[in-house]
Amino acid sequence: MKRYVIIGDGVAGVAAARAIRERDPAGTVTIFSDEDSPFYSRPLIVDVMTGMRREEEIILLSVAGHRLEGFDLRLGATVEAIDGRDPAVVIDGERFPCDRLLIATGARAKLPFPAVEGVFPLRNLADARAISVHLPRVRRAIVYGGGPIGMKAAHALLAKGIPVAVVVTSDRILSRVLDERAAGIVEEAFLRRGAVFHFEREIVDTVINGGLCAVVTDRGEEIPGQMAVIAKGVSPGCAAARDAGIDVDAGIVVNEKMETSIAGIYAAGDVAQGPVAGGTERAVVSLWHTGARQGRIAGAAMTGGDDRYEGAVSSNSMEFFGIRCVSMGVLAADGCEEVVSQEGGAYVRCLLRNGRLRGASSTPAGRKRQ
Repeated sequence: MKRYVIIGDGVAGVAAARAIRERDPAGTVTIFSDEDSPFYSRPLIVDVMTGMRREEEIILLSVAGHRLEGFDLRLGATVEAIDGRDPAVVIDGERFPCDRLLIATGARAKLPFPAVEGVFPLRNLADARAISVHLPRVRRAIVYGGGPIGMKAAHALLAKGIPVAVVVTSDRILSRVLDERAAGIVEEAFLRRGAVFHFEREIVDTVINGGLCAVVTDRGEEIPGQMAVIAKGVSPGCAAARDAGIDVDAGIVVNEKMETSIAGIYAAGDVAQGPVAGGTERAVVSLWHTGARQGRIAGAAMTGGDDRYEGAVSSNSMEFFGIRCVSMGVLAADGCEEVVSQEGGAYVRCLLRNGRLRGASSTPAGRKRQ
């Protein structure tokens, strides 16, 4: 009877556990998670943040559900070390040997300055819970980061009636997932609802007086607010893998079967640096469906299966104030032909190379940002 250990109870970890159980009904599957809640929908934590949903509403697999599927879930378990020579994990000084190990530790939010009262990352359910407790004393909020997480946070706060200032280091929002025209359409929608944008700025300090009063930008400006949500970048949780001698670059390097440089140890999800579709490079792709696919491939490989991961394709789907935005593939590429359509009230931009689609984005039609 094989012993399978999974570090992480997110989408990659649960997908792997289910793939293992499908192929090996007799093996033991133990899942260690450093969180205090079982598998939940990470994209919905903004609704918990603002009180639009209760925590239990976004749980996708309860503790009891883990047991029913044959998984031994251990919450609040922080892995202290990984033994790569004789596969095992060490938790609270206790060693847990295994025959196959999956590292699905995800990523942690980057804080650009020391955390103070009123400054919160937004990465997991505990973060959303902490923000919801603080929210009643907030008259104005600041969001640092113009990517999907930051804009979802700003959208949720505006919908709750809280004025929001968004600090963006680039010259536009959603610069990695939408082209300039599409991003401008979304920006207009936020401006109509009272959002204020500060582009090409970094937050370098905070003003504290019995709690957060303002943030300070690298231009010396003070932006007032009683709460700052930090949604700017993440760091894959690679420390234990690196200490175990596993190859780590931007993330834990894996092959097409999601196996690391040490046989019998696998990685999947936001921590894994895996193949990219249509190329030879490897990248960390932090997307829900990518994590699920990688987890399934890893779980199958851990039981001896020969499924191969064909590589990630970047894709995003977002909705802000009724505006649906979709993007996939590359946003810009040398040698690509750009085809733009504005029929039927929609703006669609496609990038073609040698007649093959390399990237696309779509939003409702609107004016280009001036």
